[in-house]
Amino acid sequence: MVPGVKRGRMMVSASGSLRGAFRRHFLWHMLAGGIAVVGMPSVAHGETLAEAIAIAYDTNPDILAQRELLRAINERYLQARAQLGFTIDATASLQSQRAIVDSNTATNNEVNAQTAAQTLTVIQPIYSGGRLHAALQAALANVFLNYQYVRRAQARVLTQVVTSYADVQRDQQIVAISTENVALLQGQI
Repeated sequence: MVPGVKRGRMMVSASGSLRGAFRRHFLWHMLAGGIAVVGMPSVAHGETLAEAIAIAYDTNPDILAQRELLRAINERYLQARAQLGFTIDATASLQSQRAIVDSNTATNNEVNAQTAAQTLTVIQPIYSGGRLHAALQAALANVFLNYQYVRRAQARVLTQVVTSYADVQRDQQIVAISTENVALLQGQI
């Protein structure tokens, strides 16, 4: 784990807010590997490696996609676990009938009848032949596997960020030394 960075959303704890000027330089940091910056002004003025890592963890599309996939896989685990619980099924019905018994007589003999029925069924699996337990274990293994995919994506991005950051620092030093050499040579002419 990188010092100064919290787990989870990987926010830098020392600076508090990362929404400042560094965001506009993030893409440059990610693409800076191997690009010579001779003649360019200093771009990484004051940003720390911890800030670069935190922003990369928060904004990298590979990491974000792996996290979303992990959330979906976690939902599958919850669905498999829910299969072990009980199921409740409730139904209700109401029927009404109205009939006139004899229409030839002067009296109205109406018959009204209403029937109501309610059913509540609770089902709890007692024995499934190991099918539900195996499905739960498979879902849990899938969660752990996808968690490792997230960690792999984070490690890959960490490597890219550190390499790019070091390249930028090196190239800035090269520019500074080259500028000093040019000034020294112009002074000798």
